[in-house]
Amino acid sequence: MGAVVLAVTLFMNWRDGRDRQSSVLQASLRKPKSRREMFLEKVLASVLGSVVAVLGWPWALGFAWQSRREDRQRAQRKAEAVFRVRPQDLGRQIEVTEVEALVRVQDPLSAVPDVPFGHLNAVWQAFVAERPPNAELWSFACDWTSDWSVTFARQGYVWVQGDECAPWVLTRDALKEEAGEG
Repeated sequence: MGAVVLAVTLFMNWRDGRDRQSSVLQASLRKPKSRREMFLEKVLASVLGSVVAVLGWPWALGFAWQSRREDRQRAQRKAEAVFRVRPQDLGRQIEVTEVEALVRVQDPLSAVPDVPFGHLNAVWQAFVAERPPNAELWSFACDWTSDWSVTFARQGYVWVQGDECAPWVLTRDALKEEAGEG
């Protein structure tokens, strides 16, 4: 509301400043303002501005409240769009040694290191080192939709401690084909 009053004031000052720059001839030709024009300019404009300011503040307050609510909702949607392993995504409990035996790459040309997960062994070792106390290793699989509405088929392993499923490591993150495409 204050912005509107400021804009009107600036416009009136700009208009008056422009009028002051007019030639002397134009000033002499201009007729004096009537009482009606003086009343409209001095009294009615001030009264209307005051009424708008008094009645407009609830609208401005409501607008600010609505904006704040939308910001909170946007933050909540953004937080929900982050990938998390949910309890319903869990497959089966598994041991670290069993996973390492399953994912060892057999490469007859020895282009891939003979360690679990091959070239990605450092990622696996960092994941194993992050194990929370008393956590169990579980496999998981789920479909996850990003905030851009793209669906991925994800699989991996997660440390489960009570109801908490974190941290996790992905072993498969594939774009899921939509039914009816191609």
